Amino acid sequence: MISATPFTINNPAIPPIFAGRSDEISLIIRGLFQDHTSIAIYGNEAIGKSSILLTIHQHLVSENKIFSIEIPSIILRQAIQGNFLGLITGQICTAIWTRLLNKKTSDLIEDTMLYVRDRGDYIADADEDLIRRIYRLVTNTKLEGTGTEKNAFGGKMIINAQSSHEKSMSFSRAPLSSTEFLDLIGELNDIIKGYDYDSILIVCDEMNHLPIATNTGILREYLDAFSSKKIKFLLTLSNPSSYQKEDFDLLVEAFSAPFEIGHFKKIDAVKELIDNVLSTSKNRKVDFSKSSYKTLFELTEGHPWWIQKIANDAYSEILASKRDGINSRIIEKNSQKYLAEIKLYKENMAAGRPFKKNMLHALSF
Repeated sequence: MISATPFTINNPAIPPIFAGRSDEISLIIRGLFQDHTSIAIYGNEAIGKSSILLTIHQHLVSENKIFSIEIPSIILRQAIQGNFLGLITGQICTAIWTRLLNKKTSDLIEDTMLYVRDRGDYIADADEDLIRRIYRLVTNTKLEGTGTEKNAFGGKMIINAQSSHEKSMSFSRAPLSSTEFLDLIGELNDIIKGYDYDSILIVCDEMNHLPIATNTGILREYLDAFSSKKIKFLLTLSNPSSYQKEDFDLLVEAFSAPFEIGHFKKIDAVKELIDNVLSTSKNRKVDFSKSSYKTLFELTEGHPWWIQKIANDAYSEILASKRDGINSRIIEKNSQKYLAEIKLYKENMAAGRPFKKNMLHALSF
């Protein structure tokens, strides 16, 4: 029985498939550990930024020095409408509460809504009390005189009382500033150091898929937080449109360790990627010849997305037949339907323009 193809065309290539980026991984790890700096990974769409970021995150989760937290996409989308730093602070509190204090998220939410000091079974714990206090601060509950309740994320509390015939009263919290955020991070760092962690790392891959205006807006507004030594950020950002490039370049340069990701530089990276993919397959063995690696590299100019797309089609063809080897001729045959896409990519690169996958839609008409 033929199983599904092992190639990950539409998903990040993480271990054990991840390949061809050892130099980039070493530089980024060095920046995080030795230079203690936030890092922005940027480049064209489908070049492998998410693969690098998620591989590093997977590696750091097993390390004992950096407390790594990945921000889910749904949380990040909420941050666009509310407060970015307040929401991240809430995520850090939740991660410490569940992973270090080994408690349930529901307990943190309940203890924040109900003032736990009023409970008879409450036993004081310094770390728990600090997490509750900060989580309460950044969890915005807006109460109105009508009895309705709305939840969002914000920052410091601001009380607004107004007397009227209805005798209504409401309160809300303003967004956290970078200064307030870093003060809270200092307190949270004291907790994680008690568990043998040196610092907190926030991993934001989904920024790669937000509108460029949103990315640059977040970076511009919270630059003090991103450049601080109290906390590290590891972000992915897509290259902007030409008219936004100057503003984007200035923001990226504000990071002391920006990394632009490009295509594979060597044929060996193509071989490593193909070998890693095939090692995960449950199908019968299929061999790629040396000439097939060379042809893949030359046709795609080392772009990992098209390498996988062409290799996937060649693999599927051979798997369905009685043959067991893939040579350069089979690669060339299966590359035909992608040549227009690759040509468009090369033209954009030559002109200094960013490549976006949605550009390929025009080729369908």
